[in-house]
Amino acid sequence: DPQNQAMAILQVLEAAQALGWHYHGVTWSPLLGPAGNIEYLLWLKDSELPSQQSEAVEISPDLHTLKQLTLTAQQTLTR
Repeated sequence: DPQNQAMAILQVLEAAQALGWHYHGVTWSPLLGPAGNIEYLLWLKDSELPSQQSEAVEISPDLHTLKQLTLTAQQTLTR
């Protein structure tokens, strides 16, 4: 279910941010998991790394944006 997938991604993102990680992107894997499930890739960077200071911080996606991502992934991979 795209809504549940979006909620799961958002929960992982929020937990990571609470630990000091910064969001830099999210996408889905072009390969389905062993059970035929869609795998999502969340790109995070540690806020403690010195190289991070000069980089722009990406705005984290909201639930609606993540749901659109999961819907698109489902439509693309389950054709």
